[in-house]
Amino acid sequence: MVFRIPVTIHSIPEKFLIVCETGHETIQWLCEKAYKIYTEKYHDKTVPYYFVARRSYDRCLLSLDDHIEHVLKDNESIEIDIAKQFDDDDSLSTATDEERHVVLLDGYHLKCSDLVRLGTGDYQIELPDETWNLIHKAREIVDHIITNKKVVYGVNTGFGSFASTIISDEKLADLQTRLIVSHCAGVGEPLTIERARMMFALRINILAKGYSGISEDTLRKIITAFNKSCIPEIPSQGTVGASGDLAPLAHLAAGLMGVGRMWSPKTGWGNANDVLAQNGLDLIEYKPKEGLTMINGTQFITALGAEAVERAILIARQADIIAALSTEALRGTVRHLHPSKYFLIKNIQ
Repeated sequence: MVFRIPVTIHSIPEKFLIVCETGHETIQWLCEKAYKIYTEKYHDKTVPYYFVARRSYDRCLLSLDDHIEHVLKDNESIEIDIAKQFDDDDSLSTATDEERHVVLLDGYHLKCSDLVRLGTGDYQIELPDETWNLIHKAREIVDHIITNKKVVYGVNTGFGSFASTIISDEKLADLQTRLIVSHCAGVGEPLTIERARMMFALRINILAKGYSGISEDTLRKIITAFNKSCIPEIPSQGTVGASGDLAPLAHLAAGLMGVGRMWSPKTGWGNANDVLAQNGLDLIEYKPKEGLTMINGTQFITALGAEAVERAILIARQADIIAALSTEALRGTVRHLHPSKYFLIKNIQ
């Protein structure tokens, strides 16, 4: 099947029509084809380090390895941005050093609006000193359990129906890997980078409470990966929701192990192992209990819910503005509004 794909580059109004003869061509091929036409016409000598491609109608981020027939329809347009190669390892976000901000997470005071800001990539995460003290104390409890050969569910036992199976010390590290990889069963298109980043931030926020037993070393590596915007690919379908976002969180945890695909501003999409290496990060090797710590939570649905709340608030504010402007344009009055709706009258006035 022949696909005709209109392509916009660098927000230039002109669209370049690229003809794909089979649809089996990749998004990378499409980007290179369009970029060649663009450079010939506009004499742009920029050497691309990587391409960022999005569908125009829903702004969905496309993987450069995707086949056109799988992610696009005939005559469906895409938008391409070209990124130059970075000169140093500090150029990890579209924000300048002056524009980057820090959000302090302690597990208790994160607002929906702050979470949405964390999703933009222009904010970094830090934890207060007292939070690190709690994390250290909780990890000491886990280590004490293992050292003293105590049997505790989730630490040195199997899970679910295997709760009565005791795991030997030498197999505890392998247990974490198997638990995480076995739950990487998500399907569907991946979350947008913004939503995946929000979910990532929420997971860090819950770990900051200091109850999970995660080690300080592991959590610092997780925060560093977030701050360098190394975002694992997380499928959008497959969670069981209220019983735990096991599959999405498993994909998040696996990416930090170097398993699966990952995106960063420095590399674009690629193998998680390679993306972490190119950002100067080590693979995370989860310690006993940390596998369960990473996947037991509801940060997937909470992230999407927080985004929905912020959008609803924005829409409500816009509705007030529209109502006020309409009333003004029609030379109306607010006296007809019922007194019980005083908050609405106040907004419109």
